[in-house]
Amino acid sequence: PGVAVDDPLDASIRAVLNVVVDKVRQLPASEPPRRVRAHWSFPNFTYGENGPVNGNGTVVTEEDPDWSEAAERVLSFVREEEAFKTCLGLIVSRKVGTVVPDARLEWSVRTLAGMVLANPSEAEDAKTRVAAAMRGAILDLPIPHSASVRLTGIIIPEGELRVRHRETSFTLRQTRRSDVELPFGPFGGPDILRPPDAVLEVRMSGKPFLEIQEQVERAITILRLFTNAPVQALFTTHRSESDLIDSGIGWSGRVHGSWRKAILRPTDQDALQRLWDGLFGRLPSTFYRFGEPSLDPVSVAHDRFKDAHSNGGEFERCVMNAVMGLEALFFKPTGEQAELTYRLSMRVARYLSCLSYDAVKTREIVEFAYSVRSGYVHGGRAASADKRKIQRQYTTLPEFQTALLDLVRVSITAGLIRQTDKEEFIDLIDDSMVEARKVTELQNSLGPVRQVLSLPS
Repeated sequence: PGVAVDDPLDASIRAVLNVVVDKVRQLPASEPPRRVRAHWSFPNFTYGENGPVNGNGTVVTEEDPDWSEAAERVLSFVREEEAFKTCLGLIVSRKVGTVVPDARLEWSVRTLAGMVLANPSEAEDAKTRVAAAMRGAILDLPIPHSASVRLTGIIIPEGELRVRHRETSFTLRQTRRSDVELPFGPFGGPDILRPPDAVLEVRMSGKPFLEIQEQVERAITILRLFTNAPVQALFTTHRSESDLIDSGIGWSGRVHGSWRKAILRPTDQDALQRLWDGLFGRLPSTFYRFGEPSLDPVSVAHDRFKDAHSNGGEFERCVMNAVMGLEALFFKPTGEQAELTYRLSMRVARYLSCLSYDAVKTREIVEFAYSVRSGYVHGGRAASADKRKIQRQYTTLPEFQTALLDLVRVSITAGLIRQTDKEEFIDLIDDSMVEARKVTELQNSLGPVRQVLSLPS
């Protein structure tokens, strides 16, 4: 009593891995074949206030020892050992999930052999890592894994930002030279030659692969709502501790181009953490899962917000999508037919004035935008007179787009936090225009929103 009994599976795994190390040490000394690999080199790479600049690049070749043949020989010896057969039997009896017993055991033997051949002095550490990975895979345990996401739309001129949500950590950092000096080949040229504006590192413990994808999509959604920038993933690389070696898999994003970029500094970390804490668990699945229909008003508005950012280089299309996002949030679900510009501009202005936005300026932005939207949906472009007015007020069209999309961003965030039914919410806004007590009621309902958005009370 009180004495821990060694798990036969753990003991068997250690036994077979000890055999692997012994067999490696018994191999006659020989020079392994050399493997030639080519990668891009950017010796003049820099990162500053405007983000990364690759500079001139060249392709560099290097030679590495290839221990795969020797590892295969070790596997052929170990297969004949009783320890291997015993371990395989235990794996068959204990396996959970989709692991293939003989394939997993052979992969572990081959991997450990390669690790010890490459670094004989680290044999004990290698055994520990391989044993932990084997046990986790066989018993279907949560496994530490990570993703490295190459982002566009965010620049981090100094330091890095760290955010945590439960057991998952998110780190935003500058692009490094090593991030762009990737292998040369036919499948990665454009991604390699286009440096990411920043890199997001995600670390968690769970069951890869789909879980890490959803965490990445959630994170990008939060960053887009925090920065009001077209944050997108160029490429994502996923790695699991069960892999042990640099064999991560990756997938490309759907990049439309960044018409504007936001700057984040370490001083933004507290506000980012507040938004992360306030929204991460509230995001509908439509915000981060592909293919799910957006039926609720906030999800529809978010789709339009994303489309507006994706088409930021096309002024009318961007504005149209932004206005449609506001319509989804501020028009009643039963439909409204009259005075649409007036109703939308007044409701948005009243609502956001309770969040410290200038009501007159907000109304003006919505009125300009609705005029542009009306011209576009009826088959035309924005009138030259409208564009000139907008440019006089906002210097450039992208500045106006940014101000308009900020209204959508804040309205979506507030919509995720508030608990009020949509029709009741709109009635409260309308009533607040004629009843002073309703203004107070509206302002009080927005306390949690101000806190999450780090806005003054």
